[in-house]
Amino acid sequence: MAPVMLRGSRFVAGLAAVIACAALAGCSGSSSTTGPAMQTALQDAGNTLDGSYAFPVDYAVIDTQLAKDQCGYETALAGGAYGAFALWLSDVDIFDDAGGMLADTPSPSHILNIQVAGPSYQGSNAPPAGTDPLPIKPGIYPIGFEDADDDELCSLPSGGAATVDRYDFAGDAGEYTQATALSGTVTVTQAGQGHIAGSFDVQLAPIVYGDVFIDTQHAVPFSGTFDATGM
Repeated sequence: MAPVMLRGSRFVAGLAAVIACAALAGCSGSSSTTGPAMQTALQDAGNTLDGSYAFPVDYAVIDTQLAKDQCGYETALAGGAYGAFALWLSDVDIFDDAGGMLADTPSPSHILNIQVAGPSYQGSNAPPAGTDPLPIKPGIYPIGFEDADDDELCSLPSGGAATVDRYDFAGDAGEYTQATALSGTVTVTQAGQGHIAGSFDVQLAPIVYGDVFIDTQHAVPFSGTFDATGM
């Protein structure tokens, strides 16, 4: 699959603001969209990946801003619980010294994004006005396949509650290839108090740009564990 340039709505002002920021060209390398919603990347040996898309994971990030930007609901709840979250796993440090996402993702590098929706994020189950979203609890969350390259938790098909996307940066700055999960599950064993852990087991298929379609005929097994702790 040939590399393509970063799309204007993705990977800008840091991976935590994917879909929310307007264009990479408008973001500086020192700017940060982190803060309370996102934890600084940590070296974490507790993350393992298995399959042809696997890579050694050296950094893990908990991100509660992405789902909030996509859907508008609160994600970091009272008492340290999560209404929804994204995890970023990578083999290189994609943050600057101030904790902000680098404007240009280092190349070569590999990045995995795992998102999980709590009950209030699934389907059209928006929390009623004036009430808090329900928290994510340990359990099994099915992949919601949108047949698109820009998954959003609040737009998943009925029954879907998780997404998994893998990015491979190589060549010129800003070029990447992508694969997305068609089916499978994400299992959460811990979610709260700045700690998210679990595993996933999915079928991952490449996205073919130019033609812009997901090559479901060449999906392969991809699995792993994740364990991220905020600072």
